[in-house]
Amino acid sequence: MYVSNSNKIYQWTMGVAVLACFMSSATPVNAQMPPPTGPVSVIVKKVELKKLDRGMQFQGRVRANEKVDIIARVDGFLREQRIRDGEMVAKGDLLFVIEPDRYQAELAQQRANVDSAAASVKLAQLDLSRNREMYQKKAVSKSTLDQVEATLKQTSAALDREQALLKLSQLNLQYTQIKSPITGQLGSAKFSPGALVGPSLGPLIEIVSKDPMRVEFPVPQKIVIEFQKTGKSKEDGVVRLTLADGEPYSEEGKVLFRGIHADSGTDSVQITAEFANPDDLLINNQLVMVSIGPREINPQLVIPQSALLVDQEGAFVMLVDRDNKVSKRRIATGDQSGSLIVVEQGLEAGEQVIVSGVQKVREGLTVVPTLSEE
Repeated sequence: MYVSNSNKIYQWTMGVAVLACFMSSATPVNAQMPPPTGPVSVIVKKVELKKLDRGMQFQGRVRANEKVDIIARVDGFLREQRIRDGEMVAKGDLLFVIEPDRYQAELAQQRANVDSAAASVKLAQLDLSRNREMYQKKAVSKSTLDQVEATLKQTSAALDREQALLKLSQLNLQYTQIKSPITGQLGSAKFSPGALVGPSLGPLIEIVSKDPMRVEFPVPQKIVIEFQKTGKSKEDGVVRLTLADGEPYSEEGKVLFRGIHADSGTDSVQITAEFANPDDLLINNQLVMVSIGPREINPQLVIPQSALLVDQEGAFVMLVDRDNKVSKRRIATGDQSGSLIVVEQGLEAGEQVIVSGVQKVREGLTVVPTLSEE
């Protein structure tokens, strides 16, 4: 669903302001604190310039472009599994082998049937040739000639049937070697060597393609209509992802197509986008946040939400300078993106703000800062 950030920072700021006012009566930030008995340790984070995706956001699911259940085409006992579970395979790689003895015997028998039928055709052709000469000499009747011609047609049809059965026997023997139809990653095998497998006994293993991957996400029909009314095409914006760890996905996506039906329950339309997956970070059925926004995004100064403090005068942060001394700085904030707060005024990139331990410090105090790894 679409997530709006327009009121988040205001609501959060007001909530913090109320809490700060309540707490200020007990231990305000600028109140005189008893001198520390030892070095005060705090955790700091550098002010960063980041490109924040501030477009429309939706929840989406990652889908493999290709997903195949590998099913045996012939019945038989599984002789061997040539690959390991979870392994990456290429199209045409040998996966399983079904015992071929039965199908080799059937193929040999069918080749014999073809040879026999071919001999019958040859004999019928010779018989027809002789009868035609005899008919020219008035030695046989027309009905005899017709019967010989019919015999040739019957033997030729029998040969065609046996040749078709020969091709079927050849296919059945080929099907005892089960190969991958696509390039992708295997799941877990459902059968072990020695087990009976076949078309009616279920899939042997699942295989999914890995690169590229598709992402499907529902978009409210109202937004789709507004987008169409502006005359914009799917090339005007760019699709981006945010993964479960909150970090943006490095590859940009493109919209492939829009669904042909609207969901009657949510009045949304499913959009499908495609993303490159060179580092295998996208997994089939994975939940991601999808955003559609402008192609160019300007970097903005951001601080962690934990660094932002609010009192009756507004928002501020506690800084640690190069000499490890603490100072207070008033700032003007912008939108919120996840756990990050946009800073519009008051800070510069590289300055260090306290994100943990602020309750132990006061202006002018020398502290022992530790740079946050997150």
